[in-house]
Amino acid sequence: MDADTRHALKQNELAEALSKLRNLDNPTTRYILIGLAVLIVLVGAWKLYGYAQGHALETGWQQLATLEEQLGDPDAAKAAAARGELRKLAASTSNSELAGHAWVRYAGACLEAALKTPEEADALLREATQALEQVTSSRAAPLVRAAAWFALGTAYEGQQDWDKARHAYEMLTAKDGAFAASPFVFAAQQRLSGLDELARPIVFAPGGPPAPEATAGPQPPPGWERLDPALVSDRPLPPPPAASAPAPPELAAPQPE
Repeated sequence: MDADTRHALKQNELAEALSKLRNLDNPTTRYILIGLAVLIVLVGAWKLYGYAQGHALETGWQQLATLEEQLGDPDAAKAAAARGELRKLAASTSNSELAGHAWVRYAGACLEAALKTPEEADALLREATQALEQVTSSRAAPLVRAAAWFALGTAYEGQQDWDKARHAYEMLTAKDGAFAASPFVFAAQQRLSGLDELARPIVFAPGGPPAPEATAGPQPPPGWERLDPALVSDRPLPPPPAASAPAPPELAAPQPE
């Protein structure tokens, strides 16, 4: 094929393409172009959304690790602030795995704080219970939900709700349950074995009458002074002196007559 023939064919292809472009008034062509444009926009938006979600998830895990370190701060105020930030992270994330880890860690921090501050124990135990109940009914991984069930049983024990504590532990020990292979099964069995003992109320037996007070014996009369023990000797008294012979009577002198 010579150069002239090839050039003629190229011109024909270009003319055909231009004729198709001029036919944009065709409704079918317009719908196809609109569909392609929408598809391109959706694909780009999906990629952008995935990137944003991945970045947010990575940031969330990093924040979780930072807050876990701050929870161990010896300053109670800083530890409480970290606990509050951890709660915000758990409530704001849309990822079930991150939310599950954050809620379980938050509940654990509440349980630790309840042991250190008994005056706030009731409120902290309620916070821990609400957080853990969300995890047990979530789509988090089985290991995370198993940890939540065990911590939930501990929180119920702290509230003396023995029936709910038993149910939480039995969720882990069920042989055909979803958590039969979790590492919390043995610990739950140990808690169940001592739960009846904890639930039994303590009854104090009535005691006997109080013992009479010891008396000091007869008291000395008023004005009597007690001797100093240092002046009292335990040696026997010396014997009394021997009685001397009576002196002979004196003779009277003779009187003159």
